[in-house]
Amino acid sequence: MPTNYELGLKAQNLVKEFYLKNDYKIVIENYQAYTTRKIGEVDLIFTKDYSKVDTHTKITNPNILVMVEVKMRSNDKFGKGLEQISKSKLKAMYSSYLHFITKHKEYSQFNVRIDVASIDMGKITIIPNCYDFS
Repeated sequence: MPTNYELGLKAQNLVKEFYLKNDYKIVIENYQAYTTRKIGEVDLIFTKDYSKVDTHTKITNPNILVMVEVKMRSNDKFGKGLEQISKSKLKAMYSSYLHFITKHKEYSQFNVRIDVASIDMGKITIIPNCYDFS
């Protein structure tokens, strides 16, 4: 029987494949933000260039950085994966994003989007732009 860690990796790989098939490019997996303590972590970070997708919209910067939190549930005994994402987790992801762009300045001008991906009993659900930090 697979461990929770192995199930989590499987879920993360399924979500990664979904994004890659939709023309996203992987930047990093399992990004952990630390200063003197752990700030947070992000399961997957992607980029996508929308200038090739929508030539009619005049976007100032068509590049987007997508931070993805992945949750998996093999049954609904403890609720669905999306129900496990708290507001504090989303805030920690945003703090991780701020940490990431200080370490990787080449992404500092990218628009950012935070997505949540859930795999519940084999079905992938993705909520793009799930939290507005403005």
